[in-house]
Amino acid sequence: QDGGLASRDVPRMASGKLMEFVDRLCSRYFSLVEQRISAEKGVGDNSLLVRALDRFHRRLQAVSKVLPGSGVPARGTEIVAGAARGRLRQYLAGLKSFYLDSLTDVRQALSAPRIPGKEAPSLAEVLGGLSSAVLNQVKSVLAYVHLFTAKDVSFASKAYFRGEFCSQGVREGLVVGFIQFVCQSSQQFCESVGEKGAPSTPPALLLLLSRLCLDYESSTISYILTLADEQFLGQVGSQPPVCLANKLRSLFPIPGFELSVSVSLSLSVVSPGFSALLITGGILSVALHCGLPLGYIHDHMLPLAVSAGIISLTLSLLLYLKSLCAPASAIAPGGNTGNPLYDFFMGHELNPRIGSFDLKYFCELRPGLIGWVLINLAMLMKEVELRGSPSLAMILVNAFQLLYVVDALWNEEAVLTTMDIVQDGFGFMLAFGDLAWVPFTYSLQAHFLVTHPRELSALGATAIAALNALGYFIFRRANSEKNLFRRDPSAPRVSGLETIATATGKRLLVSGWWGFVRHPNYLGDLMMALAWSLPCGLSHLLPYFYVLYFAALLVHREARDERQCLRKYGLAWERYCERVPYRIIPYLY
Repeated sequence: QDGGLASRDVPRMASGKLMEFVDRLCSRYFSLVEQRISAEKGVGDNSLLVRALDRFHRRLQAVSKVLPGSGVPARGTEIVAGAARGRLRQYLAGLKSFYLDSLTDVRQALSAPRIPGKEAPSLAEVLGGLSSAVLNQVKSVLAYVHLFTAKDVSFASKAYFRGEFCSQGVREGLVVGFIQFVCQSSQQFCESVGEKGAPSTPPALLLLLSRLCLDYESSTISYILTLADEQFLGQVGSQPPVCLANKLRSLFPIPGFELSVSVSLSLSVVSPGFSALLITGGILSVALHCGLPLGYIHDHMLPLAVSAGIISLTLSLLLYLKSLCAPASAIAPGGNTGNPLYDFFMGHELNPRIGSFDLKYFCELRPGLIGWVLINLAMLMKEVELRGSPSLAMILVNAFQLLYVVDALWNEEAVLTTMDIVQDGFGFMLAFGDLAWVPFTYSLQAHFLVTHPRELSALGATAIAALNALGYFIFRRANSEKNLFRRDPSAPRVSGLETIATATGKRLLVSGWWGFVRHPNYLGDLMMALAWSLPCGLSHLLPYFYVLYFAALLVHREARDERQCLRKYGLAWERYCERVPYRIIPYLY
């Protein structure tokens, strides 16, 4: 009445008092909410937490309508965003723990002794199980996280939440963070060194991790990122597509780290196979210039073959004795039955080494293939000695098989993913095959032509050369297409090919060469094998031994591949077989 209040802005004063009261009350309320959120330590279903945060956010929106200038809604919104970020950190830690636990299970499976009568899982099966388990866990986590962006959740559609949460939180923090962890931990395994300077990680695990990283590079990373983008960035705007190789460089800022290094660390080699072929060729050229009688090999083929067999047996015995002192982690899964004869034959140790020199990797291609070329050349020189010049048939056989050997040694790294390297130990089977069987049986065509000369017409030679060229073209193009798709599915040459998605994250090609038949590389191999034998004519079965043997080998290998792919890809492989019904030869088999 005396005019004291009249001089004041009563509504403003009341509003200020009300806001102070609300701030004090909400501060206590927010403290209780934060304590309750921090108690959520699990990494399972998010539905209860998301619903609670949704109700909390709706109440904040009501406060903002009643008190438009209050800072309470902003502080509450930060609590919601912080809770979501905290759950992402928990999920990332859970994924890391799951991956390390899975690796522990893999190590135990690889080191477990093989039970007689029970087939041990191959490395391919173990890798498939690991990849599938990790990918399914990632999918489960993304499904839980996706509850934060459900349409009926009030804060999900807000730009201040969705943009940062989906892009920085889920894609970069969770998905990319986990991918980095997988590759960094794999790198640490590959670089770990024991007391004597040798890798402390078991060779089988090194191979498995190397293959896992290559699979991630070729398909899994692209699949996971696409899955995350489709679920979380559909309304935010995804990043423009880039080459997978460039994407990988941005994902892994590790100095000097390349995924391919894992493979080279897992199997140390002295020199590339192609270099070994060139060095051998140079030494042989000098020896021939000095008068080396290379035809001596033809005259003593049987003693030399027996000697190679004895060397193989001696090497196998030494390898078996060495394996008895090898740690359990170095033992081959397929050669650990407890039966000494079987383990001796299959190979008890997976990758025996002398220092850093890997015996199995060195012997896998180089001695056999280079010896094969050397024997072929010896047969040609013997024919020159007997008849004054090599026949056209002999020249074709030498040229065709030299091309094959050069291709194999030039692409020697492809052997790292074969069953011989990743599954079988180095025992008598591989030693005899590498050092004796390959050079002395694969050269039968050239040996036959020395004692059974045959005139070959120009037309016949052209037709045979065309068959070999077509076989080589199919063989090389099919393998190149597969390897390129594994490395970079976005490459122009393969980006337009039709594929089938699998549960493992990989994609199966159903067009191009791999939509023609399931194993086009086998088809090319068989065509080349037939072209090697045709210059010998049709008068004797001996030159066709390699064709018949190789056909049986490829049919057996194809059946084994079918079983493994069915176990690994399941329904996706059945769909692939429906789309591509022919295995090797179109319209026939």
